[in-house]
Amino acid sequence: MLLDQDAADLRPPANLRLRLRHAEQVVTAGLVNNGREQFVLAALEYQSILADPDFDADDDYYSDIEASLGALFCLIAQTEQPGPKRLHYLARAQTLLGKALNRCQKTATPLAWARTRANLSIVLLTQYEQTSASEDLFTGLMTLDGVAEVFAHAGDFEAEGWVHSIGRRLDDLRNARR
Repeated sequence: MLLDQDAADLRPPANLRLRLRHAEQVVTAGLVNNGREQFVLAALEYQSILADPDFDADDDYYSDIEASLGALFCLIAQTEQPGPKRLHYLARAQTLLGKALNRCQKTATPLAWARTRANLSIVLLTQYEQTSASEDLFTGLMTLDGVAEVFAHAGDFEAEGWVHSIGRRLDDLRNARR
C-alpha cells in the first residue's frame, strides 16, 4: 500500500497538521514491524481528523486523508484471517478510496490519482483472493490502467515496479481462471 505521505505537508490547520504527522509516524512504525496495532491507532487518528469540526470536506487535502485511511483499512484487512471481518475492512477501504478517487484528477493531481488507484487495485486483489469474484479481478486490472505511466513520468521507479508486480499478480490470477 502507498499512503499519501504528502498529506501532512498540505495546508490544514496547525492542530490537524500535528495530528497528521503523528498518524504518519504511527503508520511508519507499523510498516516497519507489520504492526496491526499501529495501523489501527493510525486509522483511528485519521477518522478523528476527518470528523474534526475544523476540517471541511471541501478542503483540498480531505481526499488525501480519505485515501490514506482507505489504505490503512486495507493494511488492517491483510492482518485479518479470511472471513467477514476482513471483507468488512476491505469494503471500508474500497469506499474511502473510491470517494478519494472521485475528488482527484489525473491531470491535476497525478501522483495522488495514481496512488489511490494502485491502492484500490490492492484492495480488489485482496478481496478477490478471498471471494474469487471475477468482477474484483477484472476491476482490479482496469484500475491499474495508466498508473505505472504516471509513476514513471514522475521518476518514482519503485512505485512503478510495485504497480507492475500488482498487474502481474492480477494477470496470473486471470490466466488461472481460464
